[in-house]
Amino acid sequence: MKHCTIPPALFIAACATPFGLATKNPYVDQEEWADQTEMDIDTDSDSDSDSDSDSDSDSDSDSDADNVDLSGSVKWEDGSGAAQVQVRLCLESCIPYMTADDGNWEFAVSTDGTYAWHAPKLGDITYATPFAPLDLIAGEKRSLGNITIPAYAATSDSAGEVNLDGLTVDFDPDALTVGGYSFDDTAFIGATQMDPAGDLIPFDGIDGTVVGVWYLGNYDFSADPAFDITIDGKALGLAEGTPVTIFNANTHVYDWDETGTATVTDGMITVSGALHYTSALVVVTD
Repeated sequence: MKHCTIPPALFIAACATPFGLATKNPYVDQEEWADQTEMDIDTDSDSDSDSDSDSDSDSDSDSDADNVDLSGSVKWEDGSGAAQVQVRLCLESCIPYMTADDGNWEFAVSTDGTYAWHAPKLGDITYATPFAPLDLIAGEKRSLGNITIPAYAATSDSAGEVNLDGLTVDFDPDALTVGGYSFDDTAFIGATQMDPAGDLIPFDGIDGTVVGVWYLGNYDFSADPAFDITIDGKALGLAEGTPVTIFNANTHVYDWDETGTATVTDGMITVSGALHYTSALVVVTD
């Protein structure tokens, strides 16, 4: 199979053959693909030819399956497959995979390392972009299962304290700098609170129990100085005095940054400078 890689700053890529799928190009319109690959079937072919064809097909299928190390499916909030989403796996460069109607995607992994996995709905800034650092081993099979791509529950482009679906952010649009993975440079803050028991990104490298998750945007902006946050600990089911740790997904070095610790006080969690990247924010207890 041909590997198609793009630099992190480029997003819409076209490859003759997509990585992880040898016979079908997910970058082209599926009806167009069907027209391009349509062929007549010779009903007069002898049984030997049919047998050879079956054998070749089986061999190709087995070969493709062997080359799939990382796989999963992206879904909309109603549970349907998220079509036309550019799932990307990045190390030194990015490998894109455009999903079809089922939302499924797959990659081969040839190098050990900590990768960035993200799934933007290109051209639509009303949707959050799931992002996760992944610790991967070459040739090791892994499925991420279903991962939901939600619309933002709340957004704001105004400076000041902004309540974003259970997360209050002391927001300053002038502090934002757009990163190389963003497809839009609009400076706003958006968030959606996710169910920790739902179809989420994995949390490689985070120890403890995840009790709160927010997907943030506009995707791949960094804040300097980082924003202060306040979270309703009672709404997360946390008792008074419970210690928590805040993690923020770092889209620059593909890791989870521990950005602060706090104790639930008067039902609230308050952490200064906890939000540096508009990616994912996670609350963890021991």
